[in-house]
Amino acid sequence: MDRSQKLYAFMQCVNITDHLKPRSYTFWKFYLTYRHGSALCQFVNDRCLPQYSTFAAESAPETVLHTIADHDLVPGPHTWIVNSWHQILESADRLLNANRVVRMDSEKRDELLQAAQASHWTKHDRSLFKRVGKHVVLDVVSRVQQTEGLDQNEVYLTTPHGHKGLQSNTVRVSRCIMEARVREGGSHEDKEHKIYVAVTRTRLHLYLPAKKGRKC
Repeated sequence: MDRSQKLYAFMQCVNITDHLKPRSYTFWKFYLTYRHGSALCQFVNDRCLPQYSTFAAESAPETVLHTIADHDLVPGPHTWIVNSWHQILESADRLLNANRVVRMDSEKRDELLQAAQASHWTKHDRSLFKRVGKHVVLDVVSRVQQTEGLDQNEVYLTTPHGHKGLQSNTVRVSRCIMEARVREGGSHEDKEHKIYVAVTRTRLHLYLPAKKGRKC
């Protein structure tokens, strides 16, 4: 459903059909999903997020959609999908202060630690530390769990890019993804791809931001 694999454009991924001769391949349209239930299918179809309307197979799990205020925390283990790494760090700090167990991608965790300890920063690192603060990065990342074990109080923080192709039983999607503005040089279609990927990472429970609250 990710037209032309746009979320992987930064890795120079392309639409293979643009490089094949017409009628040299068969194009299949898949309407059934076995990954989530009818309520989530209706949610994405109503917003025209997938390229083709999808429907839940009979054996698909029933997915329940919830709304949650920005300041509330989701109980139990879940994946929290945010828009950027500085938001991951801010969310991790908040969760850790609430005595939650927090995990993030181990390679990214090591990358952040190395960048915070380096004497020379890349443009991306300077932007990150300007928004979050080097000392905060070091403090938060040092408290994030490196283990892969599932704790009943655990939250896995990631981005749509980081969780693409994966699924969790319970997923929370941040307001900054659902209500993000289209940046200069971007497109509304790119925003829709990101929302579609984020909300379809769940199987059983999807938590979406309530209508009231600060927009990002």
